[in-house]
Amino acid sequence: MNVKNIHDIDLRYLSEITSNSRAFLSLYFNGIDNWKIESRKLKKIEVLLRKQPDELEHFKMNVKMLEKELKNNPKYKLGSVAAFCCWAMDFCEVYALPVPVSNMTRIDSSPFIRPLAELNDDYESYAVVITDNRSTKIFLVSSGVSSGVMKNIKGNIKNQVKVGGWSQKRYSRRRDNQIHHYSKEIASELVRMDKDETFNRILLVGSKETIKGIRSLLPPSIKNKEIIDKTIDLGRSEKEIKTEIDKLIGKLEVETEKNLWEKLKNELFQGGLGVVGIDEVIRYAEEGRIDCAIIEKNLYISGVRCRKCEHLQINMTQCSKCKSNNTFEVGIINELVELLTKSNAEIEFCEKIEELQILGGVGGLLRY
Repeated sequence: MNVKNIHDIDLRYLSEITSNSRAFLSLYFNGIDNWKIESRKLKKIEVLLRKQPDELEHFKMNVKMLEKELKNNPKYKLGSVAAFCCWAMDFCEVYALPVPVSNMTRIDSSPFIRPLAELNDDYESYAVVITDNRSTKIFLVSSGVSSGVMKNIKGNIKNQVKVGGWSQKRYSRRRDNQIHHYSKEIASELVRMDKDETFNRILLVGSKETIKGIRSLLPPSIKNKEIIDKTIDLGRSEKEIKTEIDKLIGKLEVETEKNLWEKLKNELFQGGLGVVGIDEVIRYAEEGRIDCAIIEKNLYISGVRCRKCEHLQINMTQCSKCKSNNTFEVGIINELVELLTKSNAEIEFCEKIEELQILGGVGGLLRY
C-alpha cells in the first residue's frame, strides 16, 4: 500500500491484531540498501531461535511471506517501508511510507506500531491559511510535506483611508462588508476542506485584521479544532514565509508537549484526573480510561503479557491479575500504544522532561 499521508494508516486496525505468542515479524527500513542490512539481521535471528523450533518455524515462514511480497512489489524497496507479517494468521501488510524511518526489526505478539504512532504525533496535519487584505492561499501540511496551494481567494480590499464626514462612515461600512464576505469565503473553504481532508489544526498567518474576520465566521465544527494565529509580514519571498511557518509548526509541537505536561501536573497536585508511572498508566489504559497520554520518545521497558487474561505488567512473574504463570515477554510501550489506540486516546511523544523521567517516563489524563 502506498501511503501519501501517515495518518491514512489505520493504527486502530493494526492495534487490534494480536496473537498469544511472539508470532509477528515487524520490519522498518529505508530503501534497498537498508533492506539488505535488515535481511542480514534476520539471518542472525534464525541462529538465535535454533533451540526454539516452533518459534523458528513461524519466523522462517514470516520472512518467506515478506520476501515474496517485496519481490512482487519492488517499489517497496525504493523508499521507506513498514511491514508486518504473521504466517500463523495469514497476515501480511506492507506500507510504502512518505517519510523516513529508522531501521528496525521486531518479533512480538502483535504488529510493532509504536514507530507509526510516533510519526503520527510528529507529523500532525495542518490546514495553513496565509492571508491579508489582497489575497489568501490555503494549503495542507501533512507528513511534513505541503500539498501545494489548494485554494487561492482574492480579496483586493483597500487599506483604510481618511475621508471626511458621511463619506468616511459610508466608506467604512462598505469596507467592513467587503472584509465580511471575503472572510466568509475563506471560512467556507475550510469547512469544505474539512469534509474531504484530514487535519488536526488550523494555522492562520498574515494580517491581524483578516485573521480576526476569519475567526469570527468559523462554525463550531471548525472551532473545535485547535486554531493558532500569528501576525507575520507577508511582504517577503515565498521561501522566507515557508521557513517561518515550518519553524512555527515546530515550536507549536514543543508547546503542545509542555502544555500537556503542565495540565497533567496540575491534576496530580489536586488529586484529580492525572496518573504517572507505567503500572498506573497500564491499569487505566486496560480499562479504556486514558484520554491523553504522554510518553518519552526514548523510553523502552520490557514486561510480560498473560495469555489467559491478557494483563500487562513489568514484573517477570506470575500474572498479578489472575495468578496464571502462562505469561510471555513483550515490549511494554508498544503494548501500551496498542491499548491507547484501541480506546481512541491521544498519544503525545515528548522529548526528555526531567520530572516525567523521574516518575517513570509516562503519564496520562483520565477521562473520568
